[in-house]
Order: sequence, then C-alpha cells, then structure tokens
Amino acid sequence: RQVKTNSKKNSKKKQATMPAVRGLEDYLRTLEIVEARPLHELQNTTIGIDVFQWLRSNNFICRESLHSALGGLPVTLEKQVHEQLNKFHEWRMTPLFVFNGLKYSQNARAPFSSSRSRKYAAKRKQAWKSMENNNVEKAMELFSQISGYVSVSAQDDLIRIFSRWNALIPEKNRSLQRGDAAASADLENHDQNAQNGEQAQPRPQGQESQENNVYRPISWFRAPYYAASQMAYLESQEEMLHAVCGGCDLLMFGGEKVILNIDFGTSSFEVVDLEKVLFALKVELNPYCFVDTCLLSGFDASRTFEPLTLSSAPPASLDSHHHHGYHSHHQHNRRGKEPGGRGSGGGMRRNFS
Repeated sequence: RQVKTNSKKNSKKKQATMPAVRGLEDYLRTLEIVEARPLHELQNTTIGIDVFQWLRSNNFICRESLHSALGGLPVTLEKQVHEQLNKFHEWRMTPLFVFNGLKYSQNARAPFSSSRSRKYAAKRKQAWKSMENNNVEKAMELFSQISGYVSVSAQDDLIRIFSRWNALIPEKNRSLQRGDAAASADLENHDQNAQNGEQAQPRPQGQESQENNVYRPISWFRAPYYAASQMAYLESQEEMLHAVCGGCDLLMFGGEKVILNIDFGTSSFEVVDLEKVLFALKVELNPYCFVDTCLLSGFDASRTFEPLTLSSAPPASLDSHHHHGYHSHHQHNRRGKEPGGRGSGGGMRRNFS
C-alpha cells in the first residue's frame, strides 16, 4: 500500500515507463535512486535493448490517440522506429535488439480484479460513450490515455521494419560518399585560393572520416526464452555488451546497471544500479528476498500473486513469536552452510538466473 501511495505522489514529477516488474520502477523513483546521465557516456558502445520495453519507454504507440480503439499496427510506427535508429547512428551507439522467444500464456496477464485493469475498462467504456454522444474530443483524450499496449504479435512486424531499414543502408552510404566528395572538393578549392594569394576565407571544418559516419546494419535476434535473462547473461560476459536497456526485470536476473530509458531529445539516459536497489530495500545481505518480491509482484511473463491484487488485503506483518521458528529455518536454508552460498552476498557478480 505504501508503494502505491508514494508512486501516485511522484507521478507528476517524472512519468515512469511501463515497467516489466509491476510497480517497481515507480517505487525506485520515489527512493530517488534512478539516476540521469549525459548521453555522450554511451558513445562507441554496444547496447542490448529489450525491444518491447524500448517501444514502451519511447511512447511510440501513445502518439496515436486512437490506436486503442482501432487496433492493429500503428500507422506511424515504422517512421518513428527509423527516426530512433537514425539517432543511434548519430550518437555512435550500436544497438542489439533482443526479442522474447517466450510466448506468454493467458495466466501471465494481470487479473481483471487489479486496479489497473478496472481503470482501463472504465476509461474504454467512457471513451466509447463519449463517441456515441458525438463528443469526439473527449473520446480521443480518453482513448489516448489507454493507448500504449505493445502486442507480442507485433514482433514479426518489427523484424520487417528492421529489415527494410537494413535494405536502405547501401543508398544511405552512397549519399554519404557523395557528401564527402563535395566536402573534399571544397577543401581543395580553399587551399588553391590560398596558394594564389587570394584573401583567405575560414577553412571549412573537416568532415569526420567516412569510416565513422558509415551506416551499419542493425542486428537483432530472438532469445530462446526470455529477453531479460538473455541480456543479463550477455552483459555478464562483458565482451558482448557494454550496457543493457530494458525494464526492471533485468535487475531480477542480475543486471548490474540497467538503462531504463534513452531520451535523445534531452541527450540523457536514466540508469539504476542493482547494488543501490538492494541497499535501499535493505536486502543487500540476502538479495534473493528482492527476487522473491519481484516474482510476487509479477512481470511480463508472470502473473501478479493474487492476494496482492485484493483491495482488502490482510496486514503483511507476522507474529514474531509464532513464526520465529519457521523464519529462522527458512533463512538457514536460503543462505546455506557453505561460504558463497545463495544468501552469502559475497563480492562476486550477482547471477540470480
């Protein structure tokens, strides 16, 4: 309850992206451990990107107010994706897009009894009611508030968009070559005029080398199971990925530093550190309590634990005298006897998977 209250108070300060672990990102923002960093720190890096979290964080679909009413693939989606890919190129960032291989079951969806589902249904009903009453502006406003759902079936459509982008790369590189040739001719004319004793004009700024400007194909692949766990593994190898960008479920799989959002408009990105999260939640000595909490909260591939969705949930506090024996036995089993066990904390990289 406290998490829900704090997230509402801070919603006006910073609009959170749609998190993979339900409610976690909002709570981390209330703790003020989501850090904004300048975007130039990511130059010349390879970044693993969870495709669907990337679409959600950049609000691609939210820009079309009637998408929730019409359904299907957003009309402007391909244009928006190409604009983002151009930005990656301008900032010399190499994205590796990772798709989920896991097909979610119906049980993974949030139950209709949850407050989010009820609010969605209420706004949708109200929007259609406004449309019936010829109040088009009010209906579009309501539809825009519930737009933003990214269907798993859109995966094949996005792959086709990436393929069309790669097909345009030869023409883009030829345009760069023509631009470099024109710049070289201007430099030769400038030097020739200087040798002839003519009044020297400011020397044109040299163009960056063609090798740095050249467009390279976008890479993507489909993870065998879940994109977040695959990306956390690739980041742990250190030679494959310099950083990972996705939802808070990356923290659950042991991602050390997770980029939540890349904002090219403000030239900044938001990152959260796993160690700071564990310290703020006071579970740095037993990080698997954090994993258990994420599993109970639910994420894209797991349904929220049903009792947590009830409006009249029982108090979470336990009778310390009655449960002391179970708690001690539980902690003993979780930590293990040998050093370096699951609950030992240790100084090594955390690998929750």
